[in-house]
Amino acid sequence: MSLQNQIQPELLLLTFADGIAVVPPGACFSRRLFVQVLLHFRYAAEAEEFTKYSFKKTVVLHSEELHPKEELPDGENLNKWQQSVIRRIGSVPGICPFKIELPVGTPPSLQVQQANGVQGEPCGLTYELLSYLGTDASVEPEARSSVRMSFRVLQAPPPSPTAVLKGLWADEEMPVGPPATCVSRQFLLTPGRVQIEMNLDKPALRSGERLIMSVAISNTTNKTVKKIKCKLLQCSEMSFASGKRRVPIATLTTQEGCPILPGSSLQR
Repeated sequence: MSLQNQIQPELLLLTFADGIAVVPPGACFSRRLFVQVLLHFRYAAEAEEFTKYSFKKTVVLHSEELHPKEELPDGENLNKWQQSVIRRIGSVPGICPFKIELPVGTPPSLQVQQANGVQGEPCGLTYELLSYLGTDASVEPEARSSVRMSFRVLQAPPPSPTAVLKGLWADEEMPVGPPATCVSRQFLLTPGRVQIEMNLDKPALRSGERLIMSVAISNTTNKTVKKIKCKLLQCSEMSFASGKRRVPIATLTTQEGCPILPGSSLQR
């Protein structure tokens, strides 16, 4: 079984997936071939599970019978990827191309960063494509008669102003400017304050992109700032068992530009 994800840019969400399943000759007998899209929601790590109880739920988003079918899909309804695969394995009998449409509002894949020392499957949302032989779609599939494949549902980040001009995003839904924040702290029995202002270059990042921050520190106390430490935290609230989590994903400690003497400032 093979699968290809298709993304429609105007919808900003993966809405359908094209694939091909191959049924070996004589494997069906009185059974039928089904394909399902499963959504697994784990809301507590495996290490937090109690005896005989699992903090994982599975939802069937889509179920379809592939074989036997009265009519096979026409070549016009197949995309170029499916047509290319069928041409390569055209001599193999039992080819069943399919197209799965995900329900509207399907959430994107998500993985929650685990705390240090926690092992096992992490919390989050995962997707799985299940193809199996059975007499009925409601019957639990056997492991020897099924094939499973994991895939991810991707959601595009907020668009650029160019996308708004093309009509792909409503003006009122256009996100605001880059995130920025400012905090001011006063030390005990020390006059003055330390003010830290930070902003990012953009509100959303793709996987693999660098996170660029602009930091301005103003020190009006009689203390000396010796180093700067930055942390990137993933914040989540999964369930009653986990509660609110703040797990560090990356840290950075630097002394460049330090020390920041009393009455001085730093921008970088």
